[in-house]
Amino acid sequence: MESSAALQAIAVILASGLAVYLMVKQAKEMEEMQKRLNTSVRRVTVLSLPDGKKIERPYRDGDYVGKKVETEQGEAYIIGIYAERDSGEKKRRKR
Repeated sequence: MESSAALQAIAVILASGLAVYLMVKQAKEMEEMQKRLNTSVRRVTVLSLPDGKKIERPYRDGDYVGKKVETEQGEAYIIGIYAERDSGEKKRRKR
């Protein structure tokens, strides 16, 4: 009986250790992936001006499609947000 309980305790300890190891490994991989994404992507906001012209500016926290913003040319609306990769490729993103 005692040996069975000891084996179960060892199995639980080994399984717990393996689970912790795998979680730490996955967390490190996700952190590395996030660093790569942040350095290789530039977010851009597209504005529609009152005269119908469209301009782009760097994305700012709180930007969303349909938001009214003030510009030097007057009130404008955000009509698009996209991410641009280092290679110049554009990836459209709707919110």
